[in-house]
Amino acid sequence: MNTEIPLNEMKPIGPVIYYDLQLDDLELKEDHIFSCLKDFDCVFTDCGRGALRLISEYIGEGEVLIPDYSCNAISQGFPRQNMVLYPMGEDFVPDPDLLERMITRATKMICVNNFCGRLQEDEIIRGLLRLKEKYDLVLLEDATQSFLSSFQTFGDFCTTSLYKWFPVPAGAALYSRSPLPEIIKRPLRKRKEPSRAYAMVLKAMQIRGEEGIDEQVQALTDRLFDAFEEENTAGTSLPVASITDLDRFLLRCQSVSQCRQKRAENAAAFAGMLHYDRIRPVWKRLPGDQEALLCYPIFCRTMEERDALQRSLEQQKIYAPVYWRLKPPFGTFRESREICGRVLCFPVDQRYDLDDMQRMADAVNHWEETWEEI
Repeated sequence: MNTEIPLNEMKPIGPVIYYDLQLDDLELKEDHIFSCLKDFDCVFTDCGRGALRLISEYIGEGEVLIPDYSCNAISQGFPRQNMVLYPMGEDFVPDPDLLERMITRATKMICVNNFCGRLQEDEIIRGLLRLKEKYDLVLLEDATQSFLSSFQTFGDFCTTSLYKWFPVPAGAALYSRSPLPEIIKRPLRKRKEPSRAYAMVLKAMQIRGEEGIDEQVQALTDRLFDAFEEENTAGTSLPVASITDLDRFLLRCQSVSQCRQKRAENAAAFAGMLHYDRIRPVWKRLPGDQEALLCYPIFCRTMEERDALQRSLEQQKIYAPVYWRLKPPFGTFRESREICGRVLCFPVDQRYDLDDMQRMADAVNHWEETWEEI
């Protein structure tokens, strides 16, 4: 653990999703997200829920198979369908044979999530494609966590939340290599600039240590973030909204190749720095230098140890979240609840360098060495 820098002078690391926005030194990039998706037919919405709702309107009434280990926003994306939850193993890989046993005449679609950025193996993809052809199903590839590892690997439709990858207040994408149906490509509601934008600017000022960012401003920042989430949730009763002009501009100032390279380097380095004494990797194969992960997940042995590690990290300004703390209807299966009780996810994004990865690894390794003493 780094003891050379006083704690009050250490910069925060995390959480995984951007909560700060710096508007200085912005310049347009050639390899922004809109140019990188030029080979896809795309619709850009204000949030991932909106993108899912467009798919929901297209497929109509029926059943959709959804991972039981999912973000709560998924449930808000399919108001017209009956969600049938399916279990996943600790490696977050779907079992095509199990899925086939769950398919009924009412099944319209299978949704698969590439957890934290690890893509499905070829054998799993072949199994999913077999089910698609045999039962005439739609495959939705939720690329929210794997977007920069690969834009698309098997999905008829792909979705991603762009604000989880880039420092922008909001924005999501729904895209396909085939022409999108007209019901999806229709004009969308124009949304006002979200309150989250102002909160992110205040957060950036606080991180930089600028004067005037006191407890009252911090409270305002928290309320603005909460208002953004409330607006997204309430928005499920409103027509789907498009991405804002501010988000479009900020996304054009983000280099996809630089983001992808930095995340891949950080993930591979951080994974290799850990000792894995009381923790273990989620995947048998550690990330390679070409896998741009949203975050790097590990398993602790128990929830007690996971929570203790998380508290220890927070005391050192390292914020590693739990993806996800399940809310109903998710968490139906025992496997999902066990994963939720032991997983912890570490930020490896382009805000950080190898020194930051070493600082996180040192903190985890030190906790492992001293756990018995706590």
